[in-house]
Amino acid sequence: MPCKDNSITIKSDSFTNSYGYSRLLFRFLPDCKLDIFVKFKFFHVNYSKNCIKDFLSLRQHSKTAKFCGESFIMNSLGSNTSTEFFQRKIYSIKHFYQIPFSIENQFTYQTDGLSNNRGFIIEIKTKLPKPIMMIKKRKSDVLHSLHTIELKDYENKVYKLSCESESIIIKSLEPYQSIENTSLILRHSPRCKMYFFVRFIEFDVEYSPNCQKDYLLMTQNSNSAKLCGNESSIFNSNGSSKFEGFFNRWYYSMQGVYIEPIVNDIRIVFKTDGSSQRNGFSIEIETSFTEEIFGHPSYCDFL
Repeated sequence: MPCKDNSITIKSDSFTNSYGYSRLLFRFLPDCKLDIFVKFKFFHVNYSKNCIKDFLSLRQHSKTAKFCGESFIMNSLGSNTSTEFFQRKIYSIKHFYQIPFSIENQFTYQTDGLSNNRGFIIEIKTKLPKPIMMIKKRKSDVLHSLHTIELKDYENKVYKLSCESESIIIKSLEPYQSIENTSLILRHSPRCKMYFFVRFIEFDVEYSPNCQKDYLLMTQNSNSAKLCGNESSIFNSNGSSKFEGFFNRWYYSMQGVYIEPIVNDIRIVFKTDGSSQRNGFSIEIETSFTEEIFGHPSYCDFL
């Protein structure tokens, strides 16, 4: 799908007629980060317990919703207490539902040929994300120091964070091919309360489901972000739909700056399986006493 506001309609085969056995697969793959909405314009798919006979399903990686129904649309995998799209139990006609962004979205439509229903029509609408807001530079604030750390194979480094604002550039070898074991620990100072900001300068790490081949892993306590992909879509296989802070999101943009409080050591691991050669990554981590960056012009992603 192109990087612009767009709308497409998909429908079951032989819509408005009775249908026999059918299996239809439809996939849409956005070219960039987009807000995605789904509306059921018409839905008449034979209801059965757990939607085992006729159903329309939508899958994103490990998440799946399985729909059937006539006077109402039921998700047999949902819960009565949730409002999150994939966990919702009941959906209404002609209402837009926002779904989490994903590189790949797959609809599957299947019937057993025993019913005489009219099928479905759904609309998929995409919108460009909200504009990025700039935080202006304040001349009186200057970064304490700037450091560059290059992650090489079989190296384990420790960098002690100070109680002053500083900026650290962390990057891989360019290009990389096989990185078996390399890590960096940003040592937290318990004497001060600080925040860290992450900005992606370059990113080209081979994408694979769950980032199982090549990945950049960042952890703090029980929170972790396992990253792969490229500059058009940086994917976190450990993310969630909260879109808060640095760790709780599925996707990142090159224009965004992502904030998280420093509460413990930050561990950074880069590992590849050697099956491909990519350009690698370069990220900037900036520390500050406040939840704003004043060292230089910066951007905040409010998605």
